[in-house]
Amino acid sequence: QAYTIKGFAPYSPTKHLTTKDSISGPVRDLGYSLDTNHVFIYWLSPTFEETNISYHVQYDCKRRIGCTLGCGSDAKGIVTTYSNNHTLFPLLPLTQYAVSVNAENGPKTTIYFITKMSTPTEIVNVGTMHSVFANNSITVSWQTVEVCSGFFNQYLYKLYQDRDYDNILQEGYTKKTQKTFSGLSPKTDYNVRIFIETTAGWNEKEYLEINVTTAATVPDSVNKLTVYKRGRHLLGLRWEQPNKIYGLLKSFTVSYGYDENIILKSILPKQCVIWPNMFCYTIEGLSANKNYTISVAARNHEIAEDGVFKSISKVTKEEIPGIPENVKIINTTSNSFSIAWKYPSLANGIIRSFLMSVEESEQLEIDKCCQIYPLVETIVKEELENYTAEISGLHPASTYTVSLSAKTVSFGPSLTLTVHTRPPPLPIQHLPTINVNSIQNWTWLPQTNLDAVSNSEVFLPLIKANILLVVLNYTSVDYDSGIEDELLEVDLKKQIHTNFYLVAELMMTESSFVTIGNGESVQTKWGKLNNENLNKGDVYKFAVVQISKYCSIYNTDVVFSTEFMAA
Repeated sequence: QAYTIKGFAPYSPTKHLTTKDSISGPVRDLGYSLDTNHVFIYWLSPTFEETNISYHVQYDCKRRIGCTLGCGSDAKGIVTTYSNNHTLFPLLPLTQYAVSVNAENGPKTTIYFITKMSTPTEIVNVGTMHSVFANNSITVSWQTVEVCSGFFNQYLYKLYQDRDYDNILQEGYTKKTQKTFSGLSPKTDYNVRIFIETTAGWNEKEYLEINVTTAATVPDSVNKLTVYKRGRHLLGLRWEQPNKIYGLLKSFTVSYGYDENIILKSILPKQCVIWPNMFCYTIEGLSANKNYTISVAARNHEIAEDGVFKSISKVTKEEIPGIPENVKIINTTSNSFSIAWKYPSLANGIIRSFLMSVEESEQLEIDKCCQIYPLVETIVKEELENYTAEISGLHPASTYTVSLSAKTVSFGPSLTLTVHTRPPPLPIQHLPTINVNSIQNWTWLPQTNLDAVSNSEVFLPLIKANILLVVLNYTSVDYDSGIEDELLEVDLKKQIHTNFYLVAELMMTESSFVTIGNGESVQTKWGKLNNENLNKGDVYKFAVVQISKYCSIYNTDVVFSTEFMAA
């Protein structure tokens, strides 16, 4: 009721309150367990018994131990729990906290602790000085930051090239805020990572990365400088580009001369026709029988200077050539073969032609051996990466000795190899009877590519086997044909242009009977049989293959069936 000079005012509404019988006491045995960025607080209830007690846990950041920075916006807080423990998370590392715990209406109990150090989360700042770089060294700098997560120890640096972070080129420690790396390659991208290390270690995820490129320089010397051809008035050069160009290749400088008369020429990079991975240049208009010194250097787009010169000396005089290189047989039939070769590594002159001799050294019909063929000359009108020739009119199932040499002012040494012609095409005498579930009838087609051989019976002993193939109407990569002889499989793929697989090995003296889908899986000389059921609705055909062999070379005669659909 209020009282004024005019008297008492009316009474206010009445409020009834009841006090509690008692208040809670302090919590007992307040303790904690520390981890890097959190703390586990635990305690016992007050001494008297009371159920459903709520507790207030209040924390307050007091100071950062490792630095002068403040605690930030999450410096203090309060939580309520009905449990006798609580985890405070996250807390700042290496920081002093005060934590108070009290039951509802009870007095506070306070403890103080310092959190553990953590691996650094701080990252150094970019330096105010620009990075300094030369063609073989770089100097990088950075700025310090206050480290609060632990007590600062030193900086860890790591050097990488072209962001290849799996391979560390250089690494180490320093207390300074700059580092020089030497022994580097010019015109190359490098990456430097700077980590902070404290007494708690270092954090591989927290770093400053500085990307720099070393300065350009002139290229290294060219490789494998060679005078590969010579004439009375010319020298032909070839070379490989330098190991290091330090930029983009712009040109080559060629200097040549004898006595004191030196001529310099700048030429654009031109790859050799003969050796595509090398560069070629022919110096013309020279004097005969003079010993010229030739030097070649590369130049890049970055530096307007020549690189290191590589030199060689040769006399403008032709000599005998080296042997043709990479000579190989690229195709054979029963009466011909094709041969390919490359230009000699050292022509030692101007190649006019290649000369080939072919001599029969063995024939299945011994009485008709041996035939000598006219020399075959291939005239060289221009330098080519490959040269080829075809020799025809040969005997089937015969062996020939082939010699090949190059000619400048005279013939050079020859390279000799042995060539076998294939057995001739022979008729397939017995075609099998095949039991297969098919929707429509099928039949065998006539044998093709069968040239008339007057004495075919002579070659019958060369027949090694007859096999049956199932031919699919599609082609897929890495399909397993079951044929284990690689040369035989290659021959068959040239005649059968879709996938196929080996089903049966047939008798050669009489007709065979084959049931498709009998599950037979037997290892034979030619491969593993795979006689599985055909897929209903798919289109197939059969192929009988007669295999004849002379020395190491096969001939395959093939008879196909008409196509059919499996039932």
